[in-house]
Amino acid sequence: MELSLFAAVFSDGKGASNGLAALRRFHEEGKIRLSASAVLARNEKGEVVTTEQETPGAPAAVLGGIVGGLLGLVGGPIVAGMAATAGALSGGWFDVNRAGERTRFRDVVAAELASGKAAVLAEAVRPDDSARAEIRARITALGGSVIS
Repeated sequence: MELSLFAAVFSDGKGASNGLAALRRFHEEGKIRLSASAVLARNEKGEVVTTEQETPGAPAAVLGGIVGGLLGLVGGPIVAGMAATAGALSGGWFDVNRAGERTRFRDVVAAELASGKAAVLAEAVRPDDSARAEIRARITALGGSVIS
């Protein structure tokens, strides 16, 4: 199963929740097949917190590992390792060949997630180019900046 990672940064949590709702609508309409999703925010203390998360089943391990890694960036390398491992194991699957890709993706998202901002992270099963373009247009219209 080929999974595609996606993130979009918004100026606040409400925008990110609206972005996630749009992704869920795309899923319900059959335009994409979401396997996992989460909304993360960086508070004024610089902590990254998860405000919404849906990670059912094995494919969610990749996103779980990224979310865990982002949360752990604040707590240092030990917390990062434990959080990423727990996230990966919660999905029951960990693809070692894509570990570097996930780490780079996590670092890009973390760099864009300034204090007070929020991000939607999602994993979809092989979205086609037209679905990607439609998602990008919708997220941009909602005020998000797409990272993919």
